[in-house]
Amino acid sequence: CDLLEERAAVRSRRRAAAQLDPSVYCNTYVGFGDSITRGQWDGREWPELCYLAKMGEILAGTYGPNWSINLGIGGTTTAEAALRVEQDLDDHPAFYFLLMYGVNDVFKIEFSLESSLESLEFMIDAAQARGMRVIASTLTPRKDKYASLLYYWDHLHARSDGIIDLAKAKHAAWIDPLTVFLNTNPPDGWKDLLETPGTVIVDGKEVVVKGNHPNEE
Repeated sequence: CDLLEERAAVRSRRRAAAQLDPSVYCNTYVGFGDSITRGQWDGREWPELCYLAKMGEILAGTYGPNWSINLGIGGTTTAEAALRVEQDLDDHPAFYFLLMYGVNDVFKIEFSLESSLESLEFMIDAAQARGMRVIASTLTPRKDKYASLLYYWDHLHARSDGIIDLAKAKHAAWIDPLTVFLNTNPPDGWKDLLETPGTVIVDGKEVVVKGNHPNEE
């Protein structure tokens, strides 16, 4: 009975998506992630500088109008994301599911690769059950105090490799920003692609910039 109910729910969600204007629906993107998806730089939220906005500008030149739905929430982990993904996707039908999660998992010394990938798999399954095309992304590095810790780099690479392996197993697309970053004028040129650590004033208050968000470049 549970299986039949789930299949009925999937069909219902797909019928709801099919009722949308195809010319709109086929050019809709959900960005699901943390502060990098949301758009954060130099201590403040700037959704207009997030990768979704930049991507939209690039795609518009070739494919015309497109619509992005930014479901990024700063500071969240994959476990927290798995709790909200089904409701969020039911509320925001789209053709593409852009998934970048794990940055807030890997800097913790008690990081569990198995648990993190289980949460990621749950999110991919949720999107595919709704007929969405999944594009999973590896992680970007950071240049704050964690960049000097070997365990952080071990976690970062293991998690990013796991993202690629899982995407392949799920027949999903994937991209690899981690390799692109680290291959930018190595060994240290990748740091130029991240915000500068320090203290800035935002709305009259001091805010610490950690150096863990990509900059505009």
